[in-house]
Amino acid sequence: MHEAFWNGLFDVRWEEAPLGAEAIRLAVRLRERGYAERTCRDYGHAVVHLGGFLQEERGSDQVRDEEVVADFLGGHLPGCRCYRLPVGRGEEPVRRGLGHLLVMLREEGAIAPVVADEPPYQALIEGYCRFLRRDRGLAETTVVNYRRYLRDFLVSRGAAVSPAELVALSADDLLAFGRQRGAGLGRTAWNHLATALSGFYRWLDLCGHGGAQLVGAVPLRRRYQLAGVPCALSWEQVRRLLGAVDLGEPNGRRNYAMLLLIASYGLRGCEVRALRLNDLDWARDEIVIFAPKTGRRRALPLTRPVGEAVLDYLLAERPPVAASGSLPVQPAAARAAAEQDQPVAGTPAGQGGHRHRPRRGAYPASLAGGPSAAQR
Repeated sequence: MHEAFWNGLFDVRWEEAPLGAEAIRLAVRLRERGYAERTCRDYGHAVVHLGGFLQEERGSDQVRDEEVVADFLGGHLPGCRCYRLPVGRGEEPVRRGLGHLLVMLREEGAIAPVVADEPPYQALIEGYCRFLRRDRGLAETTVVNYRRYLRDFLVSRGAAVSPAELVALSADDLLAFGRQRGAGLGRTAWNHLATALSGFYRWLDLCGHGGAQLVGAVPLRRRYQLAGVPCALSWEQVRRLLGAVDLGEPNGRRNYAMLLLIASYGLRGCEVRALRLNDLDWARDEIVIFAPKTGRRRALPLTRPVGEAVLDYLLAERPPVAASGSLPVQPAAARAAAEQDQPVAGTPAGQGGHRHRPRRGAYPASLAGGPSAAQR
């Protein structure tokens, strides 16, 4: 950076201005982290602006602590006319830029790091979350939800968050918190809140603190049969849905293959979209499913109807792969092209209705039967 500060505030280059070296280091740091060039320049100008203030008001060009930045932001910046702009214009970029400056100076050791007081319940939250991840094997999204509800509960208890004080609570205390916290929650979110509290007290009991009497103190909300729209289709409806697909239409074979994958294996739409050619093992008659929700993979048998539908789409409809210029014409060629890690199918146009309905039925014998695709 070899720019002069704007509007003639300092008629010098950055390296010659007060805090110019810090401004250059900050701009380089932000550029390496992918910030836009304009943002790097604006934040660098904010640092030079602070340097000019320190030199004129305090006779120093060093940021020794956060107080000088606070004085600049609270005293000089609100009425600043250094930019020859109306008062109050351009304050927010300056605040953000100086925030980045303080972070950089802390990492360099120029100013003391901020030591935040850890809340008294932090150890309990971390221990419970480790239990959920390691012993229960819950997905990270579930752990985050439970952590949020547990933190709200412990915050509501004030300073009385020791295990002995928590297990001394009554079921009415937990139910009162549940009613207050879950006033605006739906059935699913309420059940997450109730499960988080029950799991927490079950974990306290396993750790030897007691509290088993409070497990289930916040009841789950029941879901009654036929209370809402059915979440799964009958297999007669699934057959009618598959039969309604016109294979002669554009993307017809793709849509049929994707619907058959969802109906046969109970996949989510995101799991079908994540399929790649190398997930189909024609030699072993297996299909590997990656679940974006959990980050895990599982191998399932490749049934003949599914294999035929996917292969029909690959051979007759799928556009040529740019890297190879051709499509696989047989299972062996499909394995060879798998190294390209190309998606099997794109996102279908017009995904209407409940996205989980076709996958929540029972595994159909009519779709699962028959020899594998490689044994046709």
